[in-house]
Amino acid sequence: MDISSAGFLPLALHMLANGTTDERKETVELLLLYRLVFPIPSVLLQQAITTITSFLTSEKRALRYWSASALAELNAKSSLAELRFALRQEQDSYVRHWMQAAEISLSGLRDTTLLRLNSDDAEDRTAAAAALFFDSSAVVRRTMSDELDDVDPQALSWKLLALPGPTQRLLRAPLTLGAGWAAAKHYISMPQPIVPAEVLRHLLTSGTPRVTEFAVWNLALARDRSSLRSIQLLADPSSEPDPEVREWSYKFLGFVPDASSLSILQRAFDTEPDSGAREGIAFALGALSGGPAFELLQIMLTQESDEGV
Repeated sequence: MDISSAGFLPLALHMLANGTTDERKETVELLLLYRLVFPIPSVLLQQAITTITSFLTSEKRALRYWSASALAELNAKSSLAELRFALRQEQDSYVRHWMQAAEISLSGLRDTTLLRLNSDDAEDRTAAAAALFFDSSAVVRRTMSDELDDVDPQALSWKLLALPGPTQRLLRAPLTLGAGWAAAKHYISMPQPIVPAEVLRHLLTSGTPRVTEFAVWNLALARDRSSLRSIQLLADPSSEPDPEVREWSYKFLGFVPDASSLSILQRAFDTEPDSGAREGIAFALGALSGGPAFELLQIMLTQESDEGV
């Protein structure tokens, strides 16, 4: 979609209502970019927000946590009541993190949340860090930087994730300092802070699925080729039990195309039971160049029964 074209907004609204999960994510990112340059008529913006809000109770896990983050990024205060209702009903801890983050962002409870970063309860520290994900203010960055000695891997991963602020999520370069958590502090005072790549690689073996997923998708967005071999091992239903970890591991193989990944995707094509993870396989096959990958993708498209893939 071209945000400079006259037909962008109608097409964006159509994609929000009818696109795949990835297309909806991309559409929201384009809407945020569009809004920096052009005003969005309030009627159309509210229509987009209403569509996104309806996904808070979707059966698809990825749509639920995506819609919560999208509402926060769009500053959709009008959806706060629906978000709180969805949060009360939500059973998935990872989705709850995103919903809590969106609730904090939309309700302005930053000060009390900052105090929870130093809680004695690791789950509370994790929830607090996740809740500050959408806040890029200096006070949040400063407070977060003082709490990076967290011994709990999941709490620490969310602090690292929230630290850069919404405009600086992606990795820019591999870390060249020594290994270890303390190395991350070096980057806090930089004009454009990053989450060090070697810290993320360490999280790949955390043993906590949501931490591992967090690391994989950050490394995927960074196109970190040095993580390829480690993440190829996660792209296997026989050894990695968590479907979301597998989904992002497959997608990583698309972000970092390599001929050695084709055999891994072929094996996963035959054995992957989860529809969300199969969507990741399709993404990776589409990104790989060459006839065998295209042929396998064509077979997958004809055999796949889940409309979301």
